[in-house]
Amino acid sequence: MGRLNIAISVLVLAYLVMGCEGAFDTNDENPDPIGMDTPIQITLLEPPNLLECLTQGDDGFGNWVVEFNWSVTPEFDGNFTIVLTENGNPAPSESLSPGGVLTLSPNTLYTWQIQADGREEESEIFTFVTPAPPGDSTAPPVISTILVTENGGGYRISCTVLDSDLNEVQLFVDGSPIGPIYTEQGEQVWQVNDLAPNAEIRVVATDNSGHTTEQVRRFGS
Repeated sequence: MGRLNIAISVLVLAYLVMGCEGAFDTNDENPDPIGMDTPIQITLLEPPNLLECLTQGDDGFGNWVVEFNWSVTPEFDGNFTIVLTENGNPAPSESLSPGGVLTLSPNTLYTWQIQADGREEESEIFTFVTPAPPGDSTAPPVISTILVTENGGGYRISCTVLDSDLNEVQLFVDGSPIGPIYTEQGEQVWQVNDLAPNAEIRVVATDNSGHTTEQVRRFGS
């Protein structure tokens, strides 16, 4: 009888030990946060690329309030920094979470990128233009910095032009019109065989509301 009691006691003790181990084993239900060696992907959502952005209204001082959203895979609980340029010039970087808002100037060309703090991953770069100033129905086209690169024995001239009712974009080199124009990943692109030293490169954009914008640079500058 004594041996039977000892055997029963051992079985009960083993059952209790196994139950305690199960009670404290929560790894399956609450996985550890992703480690620094786990790659993440940042996908920009809004403002969308190469479009006039939507706004959350104006700030009462002639500027627009714009919301920024992006997704991260797998889920990442860290902090993010938004990197902006304004008409080609670097703007102050700010800490921002998805759904955060910034106050931006009207009728201005912006680029934005999201970087995960403390990590190497960063998103692609999106370009957008803010609407006309509050109270104005339309605004002139916005033209980015004109880029000139050597390409196949000639030169590739490119820029980004954004406007809600864009009509036509033209290129002039030393006053002569250059064509044809084609679009490559949202950029306006021309190919020319030769450029004289200090040649004047001028891009003219017009919209259906009668606005005209020009951007000029000198070759080699």
